[in-house]
Amino acid sequence: MIKVIKEQFKSEIVKTGLIFGTSTFIKLLSGLVIAKLIVLSVGLNGFGVISQFQSLMNILLVFAGGGISNGVMKYVSEHRNSDIKELNLILKTSTFIILIFGLVIGSLLIVFSKNLSIYLFQSSKYSHIIIILAIVQFFIGFNNFFQSVINGYREVKSFAISSILGSIVGLVFVYFLSISKDISLLMIGQVLFGFFSSFFCIFFLVNKSYYKTLSFKPFFYKNKSKLLFKYTLMLLVTVSTLPIAQILIRNLIGTKFGWDSVGKWQGVMKISDAYLQFITIILANYFFPKLAELQSKALIKNEVFKTLTFIVPITILISICIFTFKKYIILILYSHSFLGIDDFFTFQLIGDIFKVAAYTIIFVAAAKGLTLVYIFAEIFQSLCLVLFSYFFIDSYGPIGVTFAYALTYFIYLIFSLVILYIFLKTNFFERKFNLW
Repeated sequence: MIKVIKEQFKSEIVKTGLIFGTSTFIKLLSGLVIAKLIVLSVGLNGFGVISQFQSLMNILLVFAGGGISNGVMKYVSEHRNSDIKELNLILKTSTFIILIFGLVIGSLLIVFSKNLSIYLFQSSKYSHIIIILAIVQFFIGFNNFFQSVINGYREVKSFAISSILGSIVGLVFVYFLSISKDISLLMIGQVLFGFFSSFFCIFFLVNKSYYKTLSFKPFFYKNKSKLLFKYTLMLLVTVSTLPIAQILIRNLIGTKFGWDSVGKWQGVMKISDAYLQFITIILANYFFPKLAELQSKALIKNEVFKTLTFIVPITILISICIFTFKKYIILILYSHSFLGIDDFFTFQLIGDIFKVAAYTIIFVAAAKGLTLVYIFAEIFQSLCLVLFSYFFIDSYGPIGVTFAYALTYFIYLIFSLVILYIFLKTNFFERKFNLW
């Protein structure tokens, strides 16, 4: 395993991984520091209010600009060196979609700001914060768009530097707001934290040599909008299926064994999510545009297996380290009361390895715009996780959810390999399973 990693160390994916890993680490660290600042400034009650607001932000910002970011990245990757005219049709349509979505979402937030404030916080006093969010989400939609263009051009360093600078400036901004010990000001800080990187993104983009060849003048081309809206649909499925599955599982564990048991599972899940986020970002920002750019199935096959031989061994090593030092990790991140979760790690970490391998393979469907294949894959993994969880939790108690998790992603890995084999060997998906 060590030999494989050494052989890969000089490859493009490793260099990209180090760059994205650094920017992701700084972003995560900034988030942890901000959370600490909020708790120290406004206490647990204020932290709860701001966390509720963050949930609203997370939902809105996923769809800021229409959720077309992956589509933009794909088509920029495909056309940047071959057909600038076709690329500009995509960019013009993208700009139009972002404007319309921004205006619609912003208008709805402004009109219902008071109602949302009452529903979320049992008070109308935060309605003005929601109005600020309505304005800022418009710019964040364009930030997502510009980042996708930069990624499509494989400008890894520019993307990472803009993200790092945005995180640092946002952290400093929130620090000064935390001195006021005012919940409203800290909520504004949360909104603007995601906004700062847009300035750096625009700066890097306009200083690129290819910028003068691009056109962002908004115009609606129906055939291009269909291509982009596939990615909106895929995103909608992604942010709904697995979270719904996890809600069902939490309710099952909570009903049968109490919410302390739910907390144990969530404690392990948070650790998994933290280190898997690094890997996911590499896949999304290096592997996805790389696949989108490649047209030859032989080259796609080579890229998939080259990425697997790097990503999977790295995941195994990280999993072994987490398992070895799990008690120390629990004490650092949580407290002595969480030591009971160490039994949950074994099959959770095994499942993580299967999950990373499966996700790497299934990215082919997303990168190539195979909408129905991708949607079916998302629904399939969620159904497996729920069904297996119901069986194993009933038979083995709360720890059964980790058995279900490992089995789900083992089966999902096999499923992904079958999908890849059919894609590489036939034209079946292109003829039968493409939505448009």
